[in-house]
Amino acid sequence: MDDCLKRLERRFLNMYPIKLLSPDVLESEGIEVCDELYENLCNLLSYQKEQDTVFKHYILDDTSSTCISLKESRNIISQGTTGLHSWQAAQALADWCLSHSEELRDKEVLELGSGVGLTGITTVLCCELRSYSFSDCHAAVLSTLCENVLLNLSTPNDKDCHRFVDNVTKTTDNTLLRIKHKNTDVAVMNLPWADVTKNTVTEVDFVLAADVVYDSSTFTELCQALKNLLHYQKTVAIIACTVRDQNTLQQFLHTLAQYEIKIVQIDVPSTRPTHFLLPQDMLVNIYRLQSSGQ
Repeated sequence: MDDCLKRLERRFLNMYPIKLLSPDVLESEGIEVCDELYENLCNLLSYQKEQDTVFKHYILDDTSSTCISLKESRNIISQGTTGLHSWQAAQALADWCLSHSEELRDKEVLELGSGVGLTGITTVLCCELRSYSFSDCHAAVLSTLCENVLLNLSTPNDKDCHRFVDNVTKTTDNTLLRIKHKNTDVAVMNLPWADVTKNTVTEVDFVLAADVVYDSSTFTELCQALKNLLHYQKTVAIIACTVRDQNTLQQFLHTLAQYEIKIVQIDVPSTRPTHFLLPQDMLVNIYRLQSSGQ
């Protein structure tokens, strides 16, 4: 109960900043301030200093029946990683999945670099998949990812159906969490890209990844992982890349081509309907990848 109250109070703080609730401001307007307000104001101020995590909320339809809540870091870089913060490309990729729900229906999906889980949670909630496997490799990211998956996709009946490794060390099959959301099998995996081989990962229909193209030192491992996943004839990869540096993006595309991967940039009309408030000043390219032998 205390955790729920704290979450509500933090959400209230985000909606109504402390400066708007200041007794000095209220008194200057001739409003009498009761003792309870001073007491609760002190409590709220103490909660603000506890941690740098926040909850973001996304409403995916006009009826407000589908809502996602994500725990993430306030900071772009936290605990030595960018994976604790949601990014534009994850929103753009989630938007693509929503627009292609029929293509994804009853399919098996693996996501690389899932971060806090926005793309995957959106897709599981709205696309009637057969299975969805989230994956990452940073301990703090995996812990937060498991929390977000359980928060949005589990039910009270799942308490005996999932397995969560608290210290997020790798298990025999790398699986940290396994639940079922309606008819979709959901898993969270500790999966470094270097561990993605034809023998360690089973065949899937789609591979998804968002905002994984920012550090050229990771391109060899990422492209080798994609090549191994696309070895299967039916597998397609959809990669969303925020265009921050054209040279970095071109280097990634060049590396992909060296691994004999066919690249097609998906035309995303600027006037398309969107479920997210995507920044207008940040370009996101989406690519469809397949083995060049197909």
